[in-house]
Amino acid sequence: MRVFKFFLYSLIALILSPIYAVDLEGHFKLPEYNDFVRIGYANFYPTLNDQDEATTQIVNDVCKAFRKAHIYVVLSHYDEEWGHVINDLQSRKLDASIWWYKTPQREKLYLFSDKPIIEVSSVIVGLQSNQKIKKLSTSTIPSNEDLKPYSIGYIDGFFTPSVTDDMKKVPVKNESELFEKFISGEFDFIYTPKGSTARYINDDELYTVYINKSQGYIIFSNQKDPKRASMLKSIFDYNFKPSK
Repeated sequence: MRVFKFFLYSLIALILSPIYAVDLEGHFKLPEYNDFVRIGYANFYPTLNDQDEATTQIVNDVCKAFRKAHIYVVLSHYDEEWGHVINDLQSRKLDASIWWYKTPQREKLYLFSDKPIIEVSSVIVGLQSNQKIKKLSTSTIPSNEDLKPYSIGYIDGFFTPSVTDDMKKVPVKNESELFEKFISGEFDFIYTPKGSTARYINDDELYTVYINKSQGYIIFSNQKDPKRASMLKSIFDYNFKPSK
């Protein structure tokens, strides 16, 4: 039965796409040859308020980088279980994972791609008509002290970034109340998913202040087979070109 499943999943994987295969039910096993790379992810990136949730293009760009070198890609999804991704990287069930922030500790354990595969931004938005907030730059990250003179509206119980801790916070009950009070000028800024603003107000009426910018990389397991990790990293760095 196991032999039958192996050939069945292998056949399905070959049919699925010339770019990548999907790890079906965790049973898809591949020989550890140089013409395969196994990439794990728990999700593509967090739903932050200045990001499009259509993440397929990022995955395709990563897969295409390997396909240019005739290396087959197997993707394994972990349902937001990042700890399992790390465990499988360390045990070499995975060769790589997308996407990760750089930290000194991680750089000791993994090889990071030369260039980021994604830039993640988080913003607060105000109204262009509010002259008071124009003192804040739209191109540099403000400090808590910079934001202290301003107020921010948010839906009660929802997350607000730590950089807004010193702002005057105005909780509301729901999204419609948030935008009604925002448009009427009851607070200077809101922190909400980008898609929400489009339902209530035009982009050209918004004053956007970036409060966080981070870069995400593909990482390669460097602990048990550093030569393989270095080879895969070099192939990726040479071939990766993000879609515009």
